[in-house]
Amino acid sequence: MEATEPPFDPRAGRRMKPRDAARWTRRYRDTPRLPGDKPTLAHYFGKEFLQGLLAEPNCAGLRIYQAIDDSGARRVVLIGVDDQGKDLLPPVKEDGTLPDNGDGVGETPMTCPSICDPNSPLMQ
Repeated sequence: MEATEPPFDPRAGRRMKPRDAARWTRRYRDTPRLPGDKPTLAHYFGKEFLQGLLAEPNCAGLRIYQAIDDSGARRVVLIGVDDQGKDLLPPVKEDGTLPDNGDGVGETPMTCPSICDPNSPLMQ
């Protein structure tokens, strides 16, 4: 099976108009949720951390996976991706599991609400 279709573009990504970003984030915040559901609105990653992931051998960019941690909180998991669109994970062990060394994959405990800029147009 191919990694992606249409063909993977290691240069993917584009800048967007701030007005569009504000509209998209507002739409996300305004989407109806189940009672008591407190959505994560944003995730913060430091420059040094991101540069470290991007510096991994053969890394062409990052993929961001939606995830739920062991306590039930919404998170994102970042992984380096090569120029063919393959996640840069270590080889699977003989028992079918991944090594538990923590290299090359990342997440952040800094989420919004709680760690956010309340004055940002993306939060209005």
